[in-house]
Amino acid sequence: MVIRRNSKHDSNPRRSSKSSQTGQQRERRQLFLENLEDRRLLHGGGQHIPVPGAEADDTTEEVAGFELAGAQVDSGLLLSNGDRLEQSPRDITLHFGQGVEIDPATLTAINLLRPGGDGVFGSATATTDFGTNGAVEVSFTSQLPGESGNGIQLVFTRSDHGNGSGPYLNVEDHTEHEHDHEDGLLATITLDLNTNEENPTTVDQIVGELSASPEVQALVLVELVDGDPETDVSGNATDYSPVLIEGSDDEIVEAGYLGVEARGRDVIFRFRESLQDDLYRLVVNGGGAQPLRDIDGVPFLGGQADEVIEFTIDRGPQVVAVVPQPVTRDEAGILTQQRDQVHVYFNEDDLNSESAANPEFYQLIFTNDTLVNSDDVIHNPTTVEYDAATDRAVLSFAQPLDQLSGHGAYRLRVGDASLLPEAPLAIGLNAEAASTFAEALSIGKNLEVNTNGELLEDGQSLELVAESGQSLVLEFDAGLLLQLDSVNAADGNHFTLHHGSGSSTFEFDGDATVGSGNIAIALDPSD
Repeated sequence: MVIRRNSKHDSNPRRSSKSSQTGQQRERRQLFLENLEDRRLLHGGGQHIPVPGAEADDTTEEVAGFELAGAQVDSGLLLSNGDRLEQSPRDITLHFGQGVEIDPATLTAINLLRPGGDGVFGSATATTDFGTNGAVEVSFTSQLPGESGNGIQLVFTRSDHGNGSGPYLNVEDHTEHEHDHEDGLLATITLDLNTNEENPTTVDQIVGELSASPEVQALVLVELVDGDPETDVSGNATDYSPVLIEGSDDEIVEAGYLGVEARGRDVIFRFRESLQDDLYRLVVNGGGAQPLRDIDGVPFLGGQADEVIEFTIDRGPQVVAVVPQPVTRDEAGILTQQRDQVHVYFNEDDLNSESAANPEFYQLIFTNDTLVNSDDVIHNPTTVEYDAATDRAVLSFAQPLDQLSGHGAYRLRVGDASLLPEAPLAIGLNAEAASTFAEALSIGKNLEVNTNGELLEDGQSLELVAESGQSLVLEFDAGLLLQLDSVNAADGNHFTLHHGSGSSTFEFDGDATVGSGNIAIALDPSD
């Protein structure tokens, strides 16, 4: 902080006055305020993917528009590009910079994708050379995410417009026509090329006409990949038409809730159901015809780029289903119930074949229909057949399940070969306790006080001491017993019991009327 003083001095010191001295003192004491720099949460590695055709401002290294400050999983862990999560998150919170207020009407620009069977992310695309035998190449990329971008059809025709006009454009949305949409067509973009000698349609005119249309921009990104943009393509046969944009198998993860919170700075993407083990891509669109915008209409990242955060969910092997005594169909087509089997289905994580086929890791426990474990009976399968292709383990037991320990409740424990936990330890509280820690009796993690209370006396205590030295003292309290001679008790008599910072007043009641706040003790006229 710098405090500047007046550098001008009066040449005649006698002209200084008390008022000028006071002004100088006020100036020296003046507090100068400075704006603090904007501190933001680092987003931890989200990638900025430049939008084709958008050029950054050469005068600054910073991206124009507002930015993503950070992404958090379940309002805790910072989500970075390339992260591997060991638990399935409930939601993702996107934090934007201080002072940003997101326009809720533009939240469709935020999408979460999951790759299809090929395990690779990719948009629906198509290319054509317009019958030039490779002299030019133009690509068409769907602006819609994942599978929703498939089914955009471009139809090219040609005719003499009789003038020097450019190509004629027409866009038809098939989502409004049930029949066409059922055939897999999302939209048809028709472009009629002009064959007139005054202005034959060139590749540059095609790209320009399509790119200038807001309707087309919302559907397709058009780029000249190779060749001379001035190439005349109006004279070529249109047997390359129609051009169908397809090929994406990316799945869109539907949001259970997508909304703006924290005064517009945060966007919450809450999942409709638990995310499965897979690779995921979170995309915040800044480019295209429908970018994320703030309430002032400013696009995310200035419309120059999209932000992408890829992460993987790997929760380890999970049991997804258990089928006891399954019904199967044999080669002859006859249904048969396998009464001595249990089928266990795992998720797509391949298990160690040797461990997965170990019968000790599968315990079918008969509970004897009780809540205690002291009467539980463990039954291990005689054989286990694990198939990594179907992610299934077939457990075969020595007898039908209902004959192992009879009818009743069973539970299946998978992945643990340890014995059943010990039954709770009963300790006689009337026994003399040890005086040293070395002589103390270990009670493990289970403690059961088994008595009807007759052997306990008011004030007796039980001290629990952990190995760390911490102790917990439990004291038995018989409560308060007050005995009064009923002969001397009269209606209206009262007494007060004080407990801690409060008190309670009890009043003997013979006429159903007691003082305000008093607790009535009914008098029996026969006493």
